[in-house]
This record gives sequence, structure tokens and C-alpha cells, in this order.
Amino acid sequence: MIAVASFVILLTSTIVYVRKFWLKEKKIDTTGKIVLITGCDSGFGLASALRLHDIGLRLIVTCLNNDSVGAKQLKKLSNTDVYILNLRNCTEIEKFIIQLKDTFKGGIWAIVNNAGIGTPGELLSMSVKHAKNIFQRSSFRNAAIQLWNDLEDEKRSLYNEQDFFKRFENMATNMDKVSEINLNPVIEAIENAVTSLNPKIRYPVGKGARIFNIVYSSLPVNLQFKLRKFTSTTRN
Repeated sequence: MIAVASFVILLTSTIVYVRKFWLKEKKIDTTGKIVLITGCDSGFGLASALRLHDIGLRLIVTCLNNDSVGAKQLKKLSNTDVYILNLRNCTEIEKFIIQLKDTFKGGIWAIVNNAGIGTPGELLSMSVKHAKNIFQRSSFRNAAIQLWNDLEDEKRSLYNEQDFFKRFENMATNMDKVSEINLNPVIEAIENAVTSLNPKIRYPVGKGARIFNIVYSSLPVNLQFKLRKFTSTTRN
């Protein structure tokens, strides 16, 4: 098994090297292409907007706050239309779509759906406010307590309280361990997905992520399950 995994890793590394250094990837002509990017107040949204602007794409960007760093910075750019949009408000979204159809009749080349919140937990019982607090590292514990207190009794009975809070503590610790300060790998993946004539189906990002995904997907299902269980136990 180890020999097979080693061979797959070696083969994958060779393919990646050849593609990167010997095969020139074909790109689109960015002239007249319009890209919509959501969540550009900061982080990935702002960074990807700046990168795509630099390569000549016309941008439609949405920000939540008019006074955010991203909104102020992007308003200064040419060929960039900044909209203040609350993606939690369906009425605002519907009006925004109508406005886009009226203004950009030629259509949009690509959408970078950056804005969003992801976290394990009971989604239907979690308000957006709670979800946002979970990703503010300083209020991680308080957010978990508030989420627990707001759970319906029926749903709370499905969990062990100690295990519930332990899960959030582990998640906070793991976030610190795996978080990357450098945004470039993600921004490069976004740029490739938008500008490549042959974009990839998936863009694994992170140290060893590409090789791990290829090796992992080639394993039998029972071994995949055991590996996931092992890595989960190790992290916790």
C-alpha cells in the first residue's frame, strides 16, 4: 500500500511539474470581459478584485459596508463598479440582479462567489450574527455559548454539552494550526479559474493539498473513511 501511494505521489509531482514549467496554459482575451465578485470589503474578495483588475478585467464588486477598506479602495479603480449589497437580504439581491441585467446587457463572464460563512453546526438554528461571531477568534467561546443557549430543547438533547463545547475549542485550535497568512495561492487559483480556457474542476489549495486529494481519491472507500477518522482523532 505504501509503495502504491509513493508511486502515485511521484507520478503526480511529475505531472504537476511538467504542466507548470513546460506547458503554457491558454488564457482568455480579457478585453470586454466582466467579472462579478462578492464580499470585497476585505480578505479574499478584495485581494482577488485587485488581482483581476490588474490583468485587465472589468469588475462588478459588492461590499457589505460603504465605509470598509475594500469599498473605499475599489471605488478609486477604473473599470470597477462598486455596489453596496447585503447578501442576507433577498429583496436587495433581487433588485441588484435586475439592475445588472439592465446595465450589463452583454452578460457577465464569471462570478467569484466569495461572500459567505461556513461552519459546522445546526445551520437552521444559527443566526448570521452567531455565525459571524464564530469566526472572530477573540469571541469564539462566547459565540459557542450563545449558540448553545439558543438551541431548542429538542435539538440540545441530541448533544452532550461537554462534547459540544469541546468541538468548538478543537475547531478554534485547528484553525490556528492550519490558517495561512499568505493569500496568494487562493488568489492565483481564482485567477486561473476565471482566465483559463480550460479551467480545472477543482482547485485544492494549501501545502500538499493537491497531492493529498489525488492520493485520497484513489483509495478504496473503507480506507478513505479510516483516514478521515484518524486525522480527525489526531487533530482533536
